[in-house]
Amino acid sequence: MEGSVAGVRILPAVVQFHDAEPGVLHQMSLKVQNLSKFSKSVRFHAPDSKFFSVKVKNPDKPIAPGLDVTALVEYYTEHAEDKQDRAILLVDNDIIEIPLIAFTPSPQLEIRGPVNFGSTVADGKVLTAYFSIDNYGSKAGEFKIKYTGKEPLTLSPTSGVVEAETSQKIKVEFISKSCGKLQEIVNVKLEGQEQAHVEILAKIVERNIQFLNPASKTQVQHVQFGPTYYGTDQLQSFLLCNNGPDMINFVVLLDEDSEGQEVGLDLTKTATALMVSQPQSQSDDGDETEDLTSLITVFPNQGTLAPGETAELYFKFSPRFQRSNLGWKSVEEVAPRKDYALFINIEAVGIINKNDEGTFKHGCKLEIAVSGTAVPVDISVHPSAKFLFGECSVGEHINALCSITNNSTLLPTTFATKPVAHFHPKPCKAALKPSHSADIMISFKPKQMGTFASKLELNFLGAILDPDTTPNAKTPVVYKQVVIHSLCLQLHGVCNNPGASARSDARHMGLPSSVSSPRTSDIRNKKSGFDVAQPNDRATSIRPAERHSKIR
Repeated sequence: MEGSVAGVRILPAVVQFHDAEPGVLHQMSLKVQNLSKFSKSVRFHAPDSKFFSVKVKNPDKPIAPGLDVTALVEYYTEHAEDKQDRAILLVDNDIIEIPLIAFTPSPQLEIRGPVNFGSTVADGKVLTAYFSIDNYGSKAGEFKIKYTGKEPLTLSPTSGVVEAETSQKIKVEFISKSCGKLQEIVNVKLEGQEQAHVEILAKIVERNIQFLNPASKTQVQHVQFGPTYYGTDQLQSFLLCNNGPDMINFVVLLDEDSEGQEVGLDLTKTATALMVSQPQSQSDDGDETEDLTSLITVFPNQGTLAPGETAELYFKFSPRFQRSNLGWKSVEEVAPRKDYALFINIEAVGIINKNDEGTFKHGCKLEIAVSGTAVPVDISVHPSAKFLFGECSVGEHINALCSITNNSTLLPTTFATKPVAHFHPKPCKAALKPSHSADIMISFKPKQMGTFASKLELNFLGAILDPDTTPNAKTPVVYKQVVIHSLCLQLHGVCNNPGASARSDARHMGLPSSVSSPRTSDIRNKKSGFDVAQPNDRATSIRPAERHSKIR
């Protein structure tokens, strides 16, 4: 340490003897250098105390610029105590005091703090942190720690000795039970110093997971699927956010025994109607719905979230209606409407964040209500599902109008069909809005003679999730069109040969076949007396209708 004053430099500006032991002579050089452009008169004067002395040969003449004068400062004492004095330096007419200080060997204890646990969760776990007491002196020093607060804090060790040039770690344990801010003061008594303090800080929060709408980022407590056809899938995506300060593992579970859930009831009926229909729905009637685990599916159903991380969850509603193949049924009834109100639990696992009753605290378990309605495809056909087209010749056609009505008031539907032999529907595909109808023109266009009985299948389509893909945030959701309901129209038509029919009728009436048909009577070989066979004569015929008829 050096100082400049009155045109001279003093090195050091303060003379200090550290760890000055009794009975030992301690010495230190003191230099004064002329920094000005002129010569300076420099003289030292001894200190007043007998413990300090300055040995120097004061110059008789002023010292030139750049030159210096060196003095030797000595300190000696028989007692272990700190001493302080001053040396007087006279530079021309300026008087400069140079402090002289001697320190006996002693501990120099310092606390390295505060202790900050940061943001932590109120999960009842024991948190550990450390602070240190450093001794920069040449002598061992004692310390004592005392905490008088009411927080669950434990410090160890609470007393001890820190050797010279060493450090002592103090362990601080804290149990995070309740939410809030922790700001506690711990008193520490250090040897040879005034009482010191250590501040212990922490911010205790609840573990918090949130279920959010991906569009509005608002919290969601109820997932509403609404009406869904049997045999189809409906998918909705949501966000699961970890707002806590630590990593969590989560699982998604379906609560099958939760209070307030409704499974497979038609809530549009009155209470009396539900009580009457309930025993029938539970009887062995051959129809049953699938279990709840396949009704509601969540992707993914488990995972890990870092602090502040968000994961996308997909909820799938898949109502199914399975019909038993036991027994004989002449009429297949429409599947009933079923309303569902279930609860999905999203829990953080591997934690002890519970209250005194043993139940989870708010924030580490979410209960999400899930509701949906399974409805059947309800279609009616007018005027009937059976169409009799009668007789029609080859090259001609007969049309019949069929009206398809969507009796559902909740959902639209789409049907598709394909032409069958000799029968052609138009249009082959159409969409039906709720409570709306569509007309199908069915044409009977025979290509050959015979009696034709066919079935025209109307397939009603719905979308399901592609079973080969799993919904996630990295790949798009893929749907697949499947048939969820089928309806058969019975079609009947006859195609006859007009010429052959006329000759057959004439034969039964006792008339020659040549006069029963104007076409055969006109096309006649008058010279030979032979009748000419027509292209549309009865199929597989190898002889004339009358034994004595001559046909070419």
